Amino acid sequence: MSASAGSDRPDAARRSLLGRLLALAVLGRIRAGRSSEAERSLTLTSAQRATLKVCADILVPGAAAAGVVEFVVTMLARAEPLLCYRFVSLPIPIGQFYQSALSEIDRYCRQHLRHPLTDLSPREQSNLMGELARGQLQHWRGPPQSLVYFVLRNDAVDAVYGQVSTYRQLQVPYMAHIVPPVGWPLV
Repeated sequence: MSASAGSDRPDAARRSLLGRLLALAVLGRIRAGRSSEAERSLTLTSAQRATLKVCADILVPGAAAAGVVEFVVTMLARAEPLLCYRFVSLPIPIGQFYQSALSEIDRYCRQHLRHPLTDLSPREQSNLMGELARGQLQHWRGPPQSLVYFVLRNDAVDAVYGQVSTYRQLQVPYMAHIVPPVGWPLV
C-alpha cells in the first residue's frame, strides 16, 4: 500500500461521515416540516382567525376578501402545508407557531393597547404591524416578531396573488404551470 493510498482513507471516511450527517440533517428538516396527525388536528380559534384576518389585510390589502383565513386553515389541515413557514428553521411545529403567534398578537393588544386588534383604529393596527416587523414590541412573549411578520405577510401575498382572478383584475396574463383552485374552501 502506498503512502498516498493510506492517507486517502481518513479523508474518505471523513467525507462519508459528513455525507451521512448531512443526509440526517436534511431528513430531520424534512420530517420537522411535516405535520403529524396530532398537529393537523390543531385548529385556529375564532379569535386567532379574526387576528389573522386583520393582520393579513393590513399587510396586503384585499387579503381578507381573498380568503387568507380559509387559505391558512386549509393548509394547516394538510399533511404537508404549503405555507412559507416550512422554509424557516424553527423547531416549533407549524400549527403551534400559528396558534402562539396569533394568540400573542391578541394578548399584546389587549394588555398593552387595551383593546383586541380588531377594535383598534386602522392607524393603530398599521403601527402595530410596523413595530412587529421591526421587532420593537416590548414585553412580547411569542415567536420572533420579525418571523411572525414575515410569515403572515407571505401568507397574505399567497392568498391574494395566488389566484387567477387577481391577475385578471391586474390585466396581467396568468401563466402558471399548475393552475390553483378557485378560491379557498371555507372551513
